[in-house]
Amino acid sequence: MGRVADRSLLLAVALARRGATFVVVGSAADRLATGQGLPADLDILVRPGAVPALARALTDLTGSPVRVQRLLTRDCSRFLTWLGPVDVFIGDLADTGAPDRRTS
Repeated sequence: MGRVADRSLLLAVALARRGATFVVVGSAADRLATGQGLPADLDILVRPGAVPALARALTDLTGSPVRVQRLLTRDCSRFLTWLGPVDVFIGDLADTGAPDRRTS
């Protein structure tokens, strides 16, 4: 894996270790599934019920408070963590029409 891809994977692991549950989507999901591509960030899909745990994990990784309400009221939120950027989408994988490649 390249440096950027490694960072995206490390960010996914760091979020999961802090109790967040999510599905990796976008180019990072392709990288994990195929070993190809270089994602510039981590894109994750989170169910609404899992947002509080994600907010706590992001607070730890960004060093700034992340509010649950902010996540729930936006289509997409971008956060800059010490491991790189993460884009958070709230919803259910079934709603996206995307292939199911669950990694966390």
